Amino acid sequence: MICSMTSWAAPVPTGLPEWQCSGSGSILLQTTEQIDGSGQPGDITSLRFSERRLGSATCHCPSDIRELSLFTVELAMPDSDGWIKLNDHLSARLSVFVFGHGNLTTPFFQVQNTGPTNCSTTNNTVTNVASGTQGQLELRVDRSFLGESHFSGELANVYWQFANATGNPDLDHPFIRIGADVTVRTTLSCSFRAGDSFTVDLGSTPINQLNVGAPPGIGYIPRQLDLSVDCTGGTDGDTSGLEFFATATGAPDANGPYIATSKPGIGVAMTDTSGNLLGLGMENGVIRPLQNGGTQTRLQFYPTLVPGQESQVTPGPYNATVTITVTIP
Repeated sequence: MICSMTSWAAPVPTGLPEWQCSGSGSILLQTTEQIDGSGQPGDITSLRFSERRLGSATCHCPSDIRELSLFTVELAMPDSDGWIKLNDHLSARLSVFVFGHGNLTTPFFQVQNTGPTNCSTTNNTVTNVASGTQGQLELRVDRSFLGESHFSGELANVYWQFANATGNPDLDHPFIRIGADVTVRTTLSCSFRAGDSFTVDLGSTPINQLNVGAPPGIGYIPRQLDLSVDCTGGTDGDTSGLEFFATATGAPDANGPYIATSKPGIGVAMTDTSGNLLGLGMENGVIRPLQNGGTQTRLQFYPTLVPGQESQVTPGPYNATVTITVTIP
């Protein structure tokens, strides 16, 4: 039996400088973290990563060597003392492993590992055991928030040169690209002070006392509903508070915000405590900031004639249903 063995090496990428390595490896750091409340500025959570399978690269070696390597990490965004500002609420700090040094806070420039690597003119595919392929990502809360904060994008590029290289690495030829898709969520438990189900008694009103788009006459007092909310796990001063909006089944007036009732011609108006008519639907939401661990919110309701339907009104009981939704914007 005659055996023939051949070796294959990837072609050197166009423009790759001598003694530099180029790779197609990409590391995506994905995590969803949950913190209590809206978090306190300075709280940190961390994620370790290891992708040694990405340790192969194509290197431009003009002669056969066994040499130490230099590793450089350039950040894709500006940093302050190694902390990258991801958005208004979060920053990240990336550490990348270099053999013999452990995890080093990025950015760093031409750090030499302590283990030599073979490179030849005939086989340009070089394997690197660990440097540049593992490390740690830390997330820091810079500003309190409610709900969810998300970042997706590139964090940094890792560059690999042999120790006898001259000059800076060519930034067009990274060894490893590092990106992140991270979400930080806050836990917030809120409840209405008066419970989850409300009944508002609008009273008995003579038909001739009903008005179009206004409270009934003869001293009718709109009925108030306390929608104040108490929350645990939140902090005061959050920029986005709680958003309230109301939805109802049907709308007796396409041009107005009246809540439909079971009786034709009669609707229910919903106002704030100043008497300003409030609309239906989430586009009419009102944001209330957290104060003292909750929100102070009251609404008023009164029966009204639906414009253009006055002639349809007849005596008798009626009812209406409205759903009040509270969200974290």
